[in-house]
Amino acid sequence: MKAEIIPMGPDTWRIEDGGVRFFLLAGKERVLMMDSGMTVRDARDIAASLTDRAVFLLNTHADMDHTGSNGVFETLYMKRNTGRVEGPTGCSLYRTVIQLILEAGN
Repeated sequence: MKAEIIPMGPDTWRIEDGGVRFFLLAGKERVLMMDSGMTVRDARDIAASLTDRAVFLLNTHADMDHTGSNGVFETLYMKRNTGRVEGPTGCSLYRTVIQLILEAGN
């Protein structure tokens, strides 16, 4: 199954991977990929089709539907206990990171 890439705004994409979604958020110098899908073999290829900036991976947690393409990344970031990562006000990490990026303009 091929992933569907859905633009959400300037430099922001949602990638649908058969009922699983992950996100790509591009700043001025680098790109944040939030999770790497479930059936996608190389999420870096998706990023490369959208931007030429360096990509780093942040996993919200270690469930298989969030880490399917992790093996192609040299480095990834994830909370140590691999449970669901929560933002400072209890909102999901997705919302917190997107808000921080929008505020910083990167």
